[in-house]
Amino acid sequence: SYNIKGAYGALLYIGPLIGGYLADKLLGYKKAIMIGAFIMSLGHLVMLVHNEETFFLGLALVALGTGYFKPNMVNTLGTLYTENDPRRDVGFTIFHMGVNLGAFLMFIPIFVGQKYDWHYGFSLAGFAMALGLFTFMFFNKKYLSGKGESPNPELLHKKVLGFVTNYQLVIILSIVVLPFYSYLLRHKEILDFYILYPMGILFIVYMVYQVFVRDAKESNRIIVFLILFFFSVMFWAFFEQGDTSLGLFVEKNLDKNIFGYELKSGVFQALNSFYIIVFAPLVSMVWQFLQTKNKDLSTPLKMGIGVSLNGVCFLIFATSMYFADTNGIVPLYFYLLAYMAITLGELCLYPTSLSMVSKIAPNDLKGLMMGGWMLSIAFAHSLASMIANTTTGENGVSLVGFEALTNYCSVYKQIGLFALLAGVGLALFSKKLSKMIALEKNEPIV
Repeated sequence: SYNIKGAYGALLYIGPLIGGYLADKLLGYKKAIMIGAFIMSLGHLVMLVHNEETFFLGLALVALGTGYFKPNMVNTLGTLYTENDPRRDVGFTIFHMGVNLGAFLMFIPIFVGQKYDWHYGFSLAGFAMALGLFTFMFFNKKYLSGKGESPNPELLHKKVLGFVTNYQLVIILSIVVLPFYSYLLRHKEILDFYILYPMGILFIVYMVYQVFVRDAKESNRIIVFLILFFFSVMFWAFFEQGDTSLGLFVEKNLDKNIFGYELKSGVFQALNSFYIIVFAPLVSMVWQFLQTKNKDLSTPLKMGIGVSLNGVCFLIFATSMYFADTNGIVPLYFYLLAYMAITLGELCLYPTSLSMVSKIAPNDLKGLMMGGWMLSIAFAHSLASMIANTTTGENGVSLVGFEALTNYCSVYKQIGLFALLAGVGLALFSKKLSKMIALEKNEPIV
């Protein structure tokens, strides 16, 4: 199950590299968003059918649609602000909060799934995505008029092969790759070694090439992008333990009783999103306050703080074993505190990093570099499943009780120390990286 989750997560974030490129060169952001939203809705609704083949087909559709949807939602938001608009980071934080409002509501399909039928839960997500698509289409003209359109409408509607337009060809090829996506979900090792790793290498090589052919300002910004790319991989590889090893940690070793009522383990997946809804406005207020005092933190420093808080989270989990009962059950407040730390870390790292990429990427590389940033999260999902597998027993034997807790906490201690040291290191070098981003004397540091 960890491998299926790792493959699915990787596909969710490999697709944006291609979806971002197609939007840059052909589709435009808005059209890519609508294609992606429709495919994602269809994927969740397909999973309503009780069949293993349709289940994997549904996952494949959601992963494919995400490739069109995810990077281009972010880039569309970026078009609403000028490069030096001080509201940019705040806007991305609010956007992230909105995303997590939807993610928090996943406790509804989780409850339906665990109590009644998982396929009913999946279909609820499909109806919600369809509602989102209609909302986007309805407000499109009012708020996005002239923004996110195709960069080359003539090429988009130009006929190829004599009978189909380039736009229609994109749709046809999307249908053709679906069985391939479904196959890769069952074979993570093939996905890793023949697709994910080669794509990552090619992307990095291409970015390094761009360093040598761009002017000094753009070259330095791409170098910083590549450095922060690796910190992004690390952060999300640890963060994604939340729905792999930490999901079973909750099932096996967490006291889930609140006022005498035992919660379903899956409901805890909504805690991160709940915290984001609560803390995102506060974090935005802090950023705005620092801006008014001309003491705004640079993006690399914010990311360093985020990675450090990731480490704090897992050190809290590692410490929980010393407060467990004889059955290896730890108090609920450890989970609540740990997730508060990692959520604050996410708010420091994710919205500001998206804002940074949308700002520093050259205009002709914005979609590709945003897709590349998503690719870092694809690597993280693959790595996360490998880390999660180290928390299980040998030879696939599932551990229980105090033995399981000891195994979890041993891994979490190593994760915590590594992330904490890496985050502090990034923070120490953040000033140098910020100067590379803001190369020109009169240009504000990001």
